[in-house]
Parts: sequence; structure tokens; C-alpha cells
Amino acid sequence: MTDFRQELHQLVHLPDFPQPALFKQAMARLDAPRRGGSHAWQVVVAAILVIALVVTFVEIRARRATLNPAGSTGWESADLPGTHSGFRAAAYDAVRDCLWIITKVPQQIGSTHDTVALTRMNIADRSTVSVLSMPATGYLNGFVAVDARGMVWMSWGKLLIEYKPDSKRVQSFGFPAASSVSHASSARTAVVHPEGSGTDGNAVAMTIGPDNEIWILVNSVQAVFGFNPATGTWDRFARVPLDPVFSSRLAAAGPERLVMSGVVIVHALYGDSYIAVIDTANGTSTVLPPKASSFSLVEGNTAVYAEPTGNLGEFNLAKVNLSNGSMTTLVAKAPIADPAAFVTDASGRVWFSMIGYWTIGIARLDPLTGALKSFPFPFVKHPGTPVPVISSCPSRTEAFSHCIPQYADPQDLYGNPEVQQLVIDKKGNVWVITAVAASDDPNAGGPRQAMPVMKLAPGN
Repeated sequence: MTDFRQELHQLVHLPDFPQPALFKQAMARLDAPRRGGSHAWQVVVAAILVIALVVTFVEIRARRATLNPAGSTGWESADLPGTHSGFRAAAYDAVRDCLWIITKVPQQIGSTHDTVALTRMNIADRSTVSVLSMPATGYLNGFVAVDARGMVWMSWGKLLIEYKPDSKRVQSFGFPAASSVSHASSARTAVVHPEGSGTDGNAVAMTIGPDNEIWILVNSVQAVFGFNPATGTWDRFARVPLDPVFSSRLAAAGPERLVMSGVVIVHALYGDSYIAVIDTANGTSTVLPPKASSFSLVEGNTAVYAEPTGNLGEFNLAKVNLSNGSMTTLVAKAPIADPAAFVTDASGRVWFSMIGYWTIGIARLDPLTGALKSFPFPFVKHPGTPVPVISSCPSRTEAFSHCIPQYADPQDLYGNPEVQQLVIDKKGNVWVITAVAASDDPNAGGPRQAMPVMKLAPGN
């Protein structure tokens, strides 16, 4: 098993291996301790990864984007000095016209633990200010949001953190006891599916409702917890019908209404991911038909989502009515990155992270017409077009060998910057938050074609 892990970790760096972020998540779960029957679980995961690897090499040349690229104009880049590559999250502050960005920073020389750095980026000139650094204890997923009072809220591990920009005051609030696996099981306040990986009860999704209530989903606990900033207390609780995991999403669809994604548990193993609607006033919930983990809300009662087709790395774009569950396919076999970042702009158009045939960037969907427009990153030399092959595998039967196609210009695509989040400001600029290291990071090797933050100006 150890040798198998090492080979797969090396394969993630191949330019044709899709979705390295998703692969790394799978490897992290394989490496982590599991719930009962862990050996059997590792065998299952290993088998799945082997199958995925084979299918990837068989199908990789067939993944072609059918979009007409909009070209690479309109892009600008921004740096985050002093930050490492890794997981990031961001929020737009309309009052101060800035972005608040958190970056998980690995342990550095002279330090004993990972940290989370908060950076303020001013929209006007893309200048940055390093605001604070905190321990990344229990970091499984990180979040940042700005409430109606202009306070900055962050969450990771088992903490909710408030940062007041004017006074620079920081205050932390531990999650309620109900989000602890041991307490939740004994108190019967939530359905718990312990993984035994040390991340049970850690934050996996966060959103702020229209009433300023802050809602948190935690790993492996089927409940959502509400925090009241005015009183500084955890005052709300609702059961959820799905198991929150690393890839879960959470959004507010109006007062007393939340939309989440999560997985079903089948024989103590993860099943498919679905979307569910939760009424926080009466505690009722409904699981909708789509099998999806990534989505964005449109007009309050519609969710646009990416649903896997059954073929590796292939998704359809569709929308679902949150009230009656009716579904409409918008784009078949859309070039969606996995995991996907979604955001809805002021005009109701949905933006998402895109990976197509020799194409990486973002794309824009009109949910009313299904029209799709792509915006490749500027460092992709031949967006969406075939690149000459100087040698290739003679036939599809070679999938089990080590034959990898060689392209005439291997620098046509400089890897995947791993889009973490999309944020839209009041002028309509789309800010793309990536996992790329800052330009001053001494550990960042290879060609620097992408930057930590990319900006696409409106009007494109």
C-alpha cells in the first residue's frame, strides 16, 4: 500500500492528470486513520483510485472543451506577498472595497505548527496588508465572510473567529458541545458518523444568513449550528439529512432557509453527494434529486449545480427548483473543474472554475438560456485547440502501460493553479483565488505563470 501511495502522489504532478486538488483530497483520506474496518476501507479506496487512474489515461485525449473561448484579454494578476501555496478562502467587503483572504500556511523554519494568515487586498490598486496570523489547529477547510455590520468572520477547526477591522480586535468562539462527536452521541442532539481521523466536528462549510446569523456545518455531524453575533452565543440548531464532508457547501436562500450539499452513508461508507434544503425555523428538511456537491443559488429558489455523468471527470450543468425539485439540464458535458468553485453575479449569471481540453480558467453560464462563455487564463497558449503530438500511444490497449503522449510544446499548459474560490465585487470584477504561492515564496519552484489572485474585468 505504501508503494502504491507513493506512485500515485507522483502521478498527480503530470500535466494530463486531471483535478490534482481532488486527487490530493482522496490521498489524504486514504492516509488518514479510518473508522472501524480501516484496512477494508483502504483496499476499497485503493481499488477506486486504480480504476480512476486507468480510465483517466484511456479518456484523457477525449476531454475536449466545445466552447468558443473568449480569449485571454481582460485578465490582471495580483500577488499575496509572504504567503505560501495552499488552501485559501476569500470574501468581498463592499464597505471598505477590499478582499479579505485567508491562506493556510504550512509549518515554516522556526515554527512548530501550521498557521492561517489573513490578508487584506485593496480593490483599487491591488495593494495588500498582512493583518494577522493564527494557529491552523484542526484546519480541514477554511472560510471567511463579512457580516452586515462590516465584521470579518473566519472559521476552521473547531473555532469561529471575529476580526474587527477598525479596532483590530480578534475574538474566538469555540463550537458548541453538540458539534463534539462524544457529546453529540451521548446527548442525541445530532446524528454522528465518526471517521476516527481526528477531523470529526471540524468546520467544513459556513454562510451568513440575511438576518446576520452565522451558520456552520461540521465534519461527520448531521447538524447545522447557528451563531448570533449580537449576543455572542450559539443560539440555533437544526438537524440535516446529509453527512457534511470536506466537499460540502452551505448557502442561505432567504430567512430561515439553508441549502447544503453532503453525502449519504451506505453501509458505513460514503455514498453519493446530494443537495438538501433545510428549514431552520421548524427543523424540517428535504433532499433534492440531483447528485451534486458544488452549486450556486440563483434568485433564491433555484440552484445551479454540477452533476457527474458517470464518466470520470465529466459533468453536466443543470438547475433545480428548491421548492419542488424539478430539474433542467443546461449544458451537457461542460468543462467543469472538480472540485468546482461557483458564484452568482448581480445579473444572475453563474461563474465557475473550468478545465477543458488544454484549457484552464473560468466560465460564465446564463441559467435562462444555457449560453456558456469561457475565459482561459492568460498563460494558456492554445486555449481549447488541439496541440500537435510528436509521439503517442499506438492504441487504447496501451492504457495499462507507461505510455504517455508527448506534445510538440510541453509548455502549452503550465499546470492547474487550483482555483479555490470566485468572488465578485460591486463593479462586477471577478476575482479568482488560486492555490499558487506568492512570488516571494522561496519554496515555489517551476515557471511562475499564474499568481495567487487573478482578476477578470467586467465587459468581457
